[in-house]
Amino acid sequence: MSASPANATGPSPFFVAGLLAVLFSAAAAIAFVGLRLQGAEAGLLVEEIFGAEPALPFGLELAGAATNANQQRSIRFARPAAEDGAPEPADEPNEVTILRYAGPGPVQRLFAPSPYAPDELARRVEEWKKEPNRDLEAVLGTGEIRFGRWRVDYVHVRLYFKNGTFQDVVRVNTTVGDLTQVLFAFWPKGSEAADPQRLVPLLEAMRFDAMWEDYQTRKAAEEGVERGADAATNVPG
Repeated sequence: MSASPANATGPSPFFVAGLLAVLFSAAAAIAFVGLRLQGAEAGLLVEEIFGAEPALPFGLELAGAATNANQQRSIRFARPAAEDGAPEPADEPNEVTILRYAGPGPVQRLFAPSPYAPDELARRVEEWKKEPNRDLEAVLGTGEIRFGRWRVDYVHVRLYFKNGTFQDVVRVNTTVGDLTQVLFAFWPKGSEAADPQRLVPLLEAMRFDAMWEDYQTRKAAEEGVERGADAATNVPG
């Protein structure tokens, strides 16, 4: 997969209907249906992505891990509430989930354009503002985040909920080789300060170079690499 953004012209009226809400929306209080990963297995997944002693930004801490029958695995990080009850920063994500898929298909769909026209999406948002009687996802922008020798695609969405609240989420294609995965970063509900570029410190904490080198080694040895498994991958520049 090219490292260029899904739409190089800037913000796009994509509307990826329901995929995020169905799969993994902590904001909508929809739980991931699956089995908890055992502590050792969760630790291995965290170590594979972030290293043995990850130093995560934004005060994020490991909050859980799960898997399901489709071989999708996830790790979830959250920022604990302040003990003194102080409000949390509105310009930082307070929860991050990395979802590891069994193949590239789901990743490609999450970053594919929607058939909805801009005026249709605008009409739906205006209807929600007048009467929030359904959940709605609207894309605010697409583009790239650059760090080190990597550049990755993002989609910045706003989730409108039928209870009248909204939450911004940035999803990032963090696929490396055949490790097909997407990072979902949630900002506090009601915050309009979400900025995809704020995710640079988190992405820098991920072991992109090491995962790429491991993939190249396995590919050269033809060990555990299926044809087409890297269809959604980023490549270093």
